[in-house]
Amino acid sequence: MRRLPVWGWVLPLLLAAAAFGARGLNIDALWYDERWTLFVAGGGAFGPLSPVEIVTQLIKTDPNHVPVYALLVAPWGAAVGWYHIPVLRVLSLFIGMLAISMTYRMGRDLFDSRVGLVAALVVALAAYFIFYLHELRNYTLTVLLASWMIWLYWRLQAQRRTPRPHSYAFFALLTAISLYTTYLALGWLVPIGLYHLLFVPKNRRWWAISTAAVAGTVPFWLWAPVLVGLVGGTKEAGGKGNIALGWLILPHFVYAASNGTIVLLLPSLLALRRRRNPAVRYLLLLLVFGLVALLLVDSQLKIISNMRYGLYLWPVVGVLFAVGLLSVRGRGLLVIACAAWVLSGVWNTLTPAFSDALGGQLGGYSLNRLFRLYLPFQTFVTLVEREAQPDDLVTFHLPDHQWMFRDAYDYYRPILPANNFILEDLPFNPDVPDDYAAQVRQHLNTAARVWVGVEKFFPSTGKLDDLLRVLADEGFTSCGRRYDDAEMSLDLYARDTACCQAQPPPDDAPRLGNVCLSLLNTPAVQDGTIPVLLSVWGDPTLDAAAYSLGLHVSGADGLPRTQLDVPLTSASYSCRMLPIPAADLEAGSYNLDVAVYNWATGQGLPLADGSSRAVLGEINVP
Repeated sequence: MRRLPVWGWVLPLLLAAAAFGARGLNIDALWYDERWTLFVAGGGAFGPLSPVEIVTQLIKTDPNHVPVYALLVAPWGAAVGWYHIPVLRVLSLFIGMLAISMTYRMGRDLFDSRVGLVAALVVALAAYFIFYLHELRNYTLTVLLASWMIWLYWRLQAQRRTPRPHSYAFFALLTAISLYTTYLALGWLVPIGLYHLLFVPKNRRWWAISTAAVAGTVPFWLWAPVLVGLVGGTKEAGGKGNIALGWLILPHFVYAASNGTIVLLLPSLLALRRRRNPAVRYLLLLLVFGLVALLLVDSQLKIISNMRYGLYLWPVVGVLFAVGLLSVRGRGLLVIACAAWVLSGVWNTLTPAFSDALGGQLGGYSLNRLFRLYLPFQTFVTLVEREAQPDDLVTFHLPDHQWMFRDAYDYYRPILPANNFILEDLPFNPDVPDDYAAQVRQHLNTAARVWVGVEKFFPSTGKLDDLLRVLADEGFTSCGRRYDDAEMSLDLYARDTACCQAQPPPDDAPRLGNVCLSLLNTPAVQDGTIPVLLSVWGDPTLDAAAYSLGLHVSGADGLPRTQLDVPLTSASYSCRMLPIPAADLEAGSYNLDVAVYNWATGQGLPLADGSSRAVLGEINVP
């Protein structure tokens, strides 16, 4: 019987990891760190930025990171669209697939194909690795670079034939890319250097590898002043304070690297039986130094708040797991251990308790819950973007720790209607009774419809009650719930049920050209204005940007006494709340006229009888 080819085993692993990773692409909202990725990469309204501008922006605003990942995100975002966050996150998913493939190659070339396959299985079904397959950050890239460099160094120093010059050049290039991807690249570069110094014969090849490694570090000296300033500033500021892990790095690593089941690390310990093997010694040095490096960095700077910074160690754990497991005779243990790993990986991927436990706590909440809001916010944005009208008001209620979400919300503002805010961000004076309600009314002044999104995990506050009370007082009615799940709800309210959704114009609606209008309220003077609620059916063949909508309050002589002119929107149907100034209007009876005209030429669209104004109704001013 022919043996199944290697790709027949590796491909299902890649597909499984891709499926679980893709599941997370829209499982949580764009969060604080991801927003910074987009900011430095020139995403959306922040750009576009040239590579030089990206590097400059990173140095000025986010020197905690180095520029390679931002330089990758910039062309990717330009190609797929800056406001489709799940698609942007696919970049990290693709890189993760390459990291799994590289883990197989690393295990195969250091040992054999069986080790490579089991190691690839360990990484592909590691719940903690899968969690970061949808992260718009550099974590999967560190896994790829670490496994790539670990493999390439071994190949350079251990292969029988003399490496070609381009292999040394590539090693130097990977060294430079690693240093410009993460400062913690020292976690794999230093142990490679130690192994090279302590265990490799000092021959011509040794000098060639050493020269390539040193050459790879030279470009990073340009960044040295940034790093020195960062270390000094971080140390003075005290790092991340009480959320830094310290010695908890070790138990967090054990829990994360074992898929939440510590007994599953036992096969990795069995690799010690082969510690005399140079490749095993090499990997053990990488693992031990990688953990020591995290501990040393945190002891000085207090910045390691999560084991994601040590994610590059996962390929090393995977290969050691495979070596230890395959050192035991018999297939039974191999099958049981691999099956247990798969089951634990799937279970912990599908349940948030595993990742939440590794996130730490702040104020009684999981840090993952605070920083990585599990909101289908892309769904919220997509629904609003697709169904909202230009004059709609969009509000979102995020009752606790809203500062962590505000930057992400702000990123979407350019594609939301202009009138939008987070309820908790609305400025008001707490010493003035009912001032918050007054601020809400000010935003409602020109809104015919209001979208209300609510984050449901945290307890609600009185500000949501204030908003709903003001909506009721202003005569808004519910158009129904547009979205609802355990994390978020989205409701639409309108001043008139006719505004809830598009509908055909009534037969008696005035038609100016192909623009139809219908009056939905009885206009009357209120607080110095005349609020006019209109249904407007646009003309898709008309260049709406060149036209304005004019409302005139005219006397018996036909001359306007007051008026309001606003841009004509390109929406095929919209409800518009248009407050006409009326402070100086004298008592009497007036006509409400409407015109649609080219603002550059003054030429109006005609009615069927050729006139350029239509009478919508009558206004009586007492």
